[in-house]
Amino acid sequence: MQKRTGHLITWLCILANCLNVKCKQTDADGLITSKYVYLRPHYDKVQMFGTSDTLHFYLNDSAYNDIESMNYFQQGTTEYLSFFDKRSASINIYQPDSRYIKYKLPITKFIKKPKLSNTSVYMKNFDTIVIADKYNIYVFDSSGIAKVTIPFKAKQSAVKSKLEASRPPVFIDQKMYTIVKPSGMINSVTECLDWKSLYEFDLKNKKATLHYNLPKVYQTDLRSFQYLYSSYCL
Repeated sequence: MQKRTGHLITWLCILANCLNVKCKQTDADGLITSKYVYLRPHYDKVQMFGTSDTLHFYLNDSAYNDIESMNYFQQGTTEYLSFFDKRSASINIYQPDSRYIKYKLPITKFIKKPKLSNTSVYMKNFDTIVIADKYNIYVFDSSGIAKVTIPFKAKQSAVKSKLEASRPPVFIDQKMYTIVKPSGMINSVTECLDWKSLYEFDLKNKKATLHYNLPKVYQTDLRSFQYLYSSYCL
């Protein structure tokens, strides 16, 4: 009887010890220890490599790679890529299946004295070439005839339209919508309160209208040049 009692006590002690080990929590249970290691970036070693779907385009003797704006468009069933080269002050047009310039349109064909530092171009097709500079937005055809000229809002001289491939203009009926970009510094509270993020151009009545103030947090608490850029979905 004493022997059985001794064995029973032994097994109970072993079981209690196992339960104690199993249920005991330690500082490491369920925790993943992380360690911050600073790696200095080497921006000079960043490289780009062409892949099988990379498009290559040749520049001629009067074309450069100072691209201010670009976009894809179609004329009928033919596809084109348009690049506004700031250095040569020209619109260079390629076909994706060709590596050579198909058409070259000097910007002075449309605007006699363009302010190239503030100029961007968007080609909807050869009949609708949209050009924005510091003061106006224009719609030309490829012959250089101005179909529409609309000045930007006079009371907001630092506000201009920007034509970008990532945020291209949207055409709805007889109206065109673009993003708004500052052409100067916007620092005062009043300017931030008055800032609008979308330009509407009525191509029929030749009228410009600004829409949509910034959210409250960007009007009062977070004021910065970078917050004035916007995107849209129409």
